[in-house]
Amino acid sequence: MDASEPERSETTDVGEMNVPVLTCRDVTELVTSYLEGHLSFWQRVRFRFDIGLCRDCRQYIRQVRRTIHLVGALPEEPVPDKVCQDLLERFRGMKKGS
Repeated sequence: MDASEPERSETTDVGEMNVPVLTCRDVTELVTSYLEGHLSFWQRVRFRFDIGLCRDCRQYIRQVRRTIHLVGALPEEPVPDKVCQDLLERFRGMKKGS
């Protein structure tokens, strides 16, 4: 965090309310739900408010979006039959072992 960023604390004053802010760790745990649209309206509002306070969190979200875009652009390649058979055998072994 640089000097131009507001310091992240446990709470932030919003109007007359004292609202708990999300930590950077909270943002990393919620980013998938946020990007997939699984947060409620108020969760999205809070998430967007909090990422507005943290340059590092905004950068992290940009990186996740870029990764999703790049992985989605990869050509789909067929999985060789031998690999499928090996995976099925391992999964069956895991099921028996539990």
